[in-house]
Amino acid sequence: MLTESFLRIFETQPKPRIVRLAWLFLLLAGLLDYLTGQVAVFDTFYIVSVLLTSWFVSRQSGLLFAVGSAVTSYFLNELQSAGLQFVHFWNFAMRLIIFLVIAQLLLLLRKRLENETSLARTDFLTGVGNARAFFDEAERELSRSRRYRHPLTVAYVDLDNFKKVNDSMGHSEGDKVLMTVANTMRRTLRGSDFPARLGGDEFAILLPETDYAQSQVIAQRLRTHLLEASKAHNWPVTFSMGVLTCSEPPVNIKTLIDEADALMYKVKQSGKNAIRHSIFKEAA
Repeated sequence: MLTESFLRIFETQPKPRIVRLAWLFLLLAGLLDYLTGQVAVFDTFYIVSVLLTSWFVSRQSGLLFAVGSAVTSYFLNELQSAGLQFVHFWNFAMRLIIFLVIAQLLLLLRKRLENETSLARTDFLTGVGNARAFFDEAERELSRSRRYRHPLTVAYVDLDNFKKVNDSMGHSEGDKVLMTVANTMRRTLRGSDFPARLGGDEFAILLPETDYAQSQVIAQRLRTHLLEASKAHNWPVTFSMGVLTCSEPPVNIKTLIDEADALMYKVKQSGKNAIRHSIFKEAA
């Protein structure tokens, strides 16, 4: 828990600030090495600078600080003793190798963790976000919406007649429908929008900084493209959408999702294949 809190603190910091902190640790290690004549070992401080830059900044920064730490230690050795001695070259080479290995291991570990996190947040079939990813992203956008008073819109999309595809054409064709829907969403939506498959044939889309008028345009364009894709494959699938915009965000994201879902359900009840828009109003 302490390690996770530590990581969260640094992950929210600007990269230039982390680089400055890494320089501070490197200079502190060098100063202590110089003042103690390297009787005491302060490699930990060098390692901290390598760790910070490798994990939180970039591969190049981590390798730069690994080399810089080894070079700093080497020249301090030379300042404190006369002549070039083999042991100094040896110590320099060993420290350089250790620092580089640490940097590389940290980079590989971070990449592996990022890949696993991405897989845990991605729907295995369609490649868009899954329910967990959607709720995490929505919580962040809800906080931003409250802080900066930006509008926020959520669209809930259900595939009409999807069961007919599975029953008459097979589940592999049903999977193709879902993948096509996800791909169409990615191509049609803006880069800032976040589509996700919540389960089965239901999708949700997070539309940050999108007001009521903008949401109407986006939703209609998306539905048009989805219908075109369905028609191109001769699928009987149409799309019911509930689109909810809020200028005053609700207390929690579940309220927003539930209301968008309710709008979509009203479309299903009134004949399917349409869009229903509404503006969120907090209950009195």
